[in-house]
Amino acid sequence: MDFESPNVVVPSVQELAKDPNVVTVPQRYIRYDQTQIQTNSSSVISSDQKIPVIDFQNLLLDNSELYESELNKLHSACKEWGFFQLVNHGVSNSLVEKLKQGVEELFKLPIEEKKKLWRKQGDKEGFGDPGVLTDEQILDWKDVLFLFTLPVALRNPHLFPNISPLLSIHCYPPCLQPEQVEGIAPHSDSTGITFLLQLNQVEGFQVKKDGMWVPVKPLPDAFIVNIGDLLEHRAIVNSTDERMSIATFLNSNEDCEIGPSHSLITQQNPAIYKTMSSKDYIKSMFSREYNGKSHIDAFKL
Repeated sequence: MDFESPNVVVPSVQELAKDPNVVTVPQRYIRYDQTQIQTNSSSVISSDQKIPVIDFQNLLLDNSELYESELNKLHSACKEWGFFQLVNHGVSNSLVEKLKQGVEELFKLPIEEKKKLWRKQGDKEGFGDPGVLTDEQILDWKDVLFLFTLPVALRNPHLFPNISPLLSIHCYPPCLQPEQVEGIAPHSDSTGITFLLQLNQVEGFQVKKDGMWVPVKPLPDAFIVNIGDLLEHRAIVNSTDERMSIATFLNSNEDCEIGPSHSLITQQNPAIYKTMSSKDYIKSMFSREYNGKSHIDAFKL
């Protein structure tokens, strides 16, 4: 897929975090001043409020009370949250652990080896944050490996020829002043469904619900599932522990139309969003910075 918007190559945050000469956060990463830090902290609620947990095995029990109960939980989770943790999903623990180990080893490679896969100016794929559009943009405190894997026509086979849909692996290194930065700025995904696998139990993923940030405590080997462009979320960092996650984004085919369902549109209930191709929607996603729900808001009529 061709992207008309420019993007800027940025240095490795992992290397920055390891540098003993770096004793304060570089200006380009600072997102919050002292007043904003206080406001930001007060908008986070306790982890007593949790995103729903869905047991996939219960959804396979046709015509049972347990099935009906789990289906209602899933409906409520999608409608009220747009997020849930999926357990008993059928993916073997051994496969999950093998994936985690492979990703950890990949990010432990020397910087000289990573540079062979580093993103080039104008590319989206490879090591490096693909969401940086200008030299003035405030940077997230993270390193990213970003790949198009399906459909096959979008792949760059010289990177990783056998991985499979759109894959984004995030590494959030420790930060000396974590309250000043974001691991990833608040945003909502512009995809159909996102599956997130966290590699360790370090907290940092937060979902915005009713104007407040709700910390997500990851369950071992669970997938965090995100239903597209519904609720904002972000990642924060801490001063001691590295956090890593793998996100797989599922989108419709390029020629598929995205827009309000015709069955829901009437004279009394007109469409409030444009209709466009999935290809144009994704191109637009890569042409703007993370900024809350500004992406979907841009398509209002």
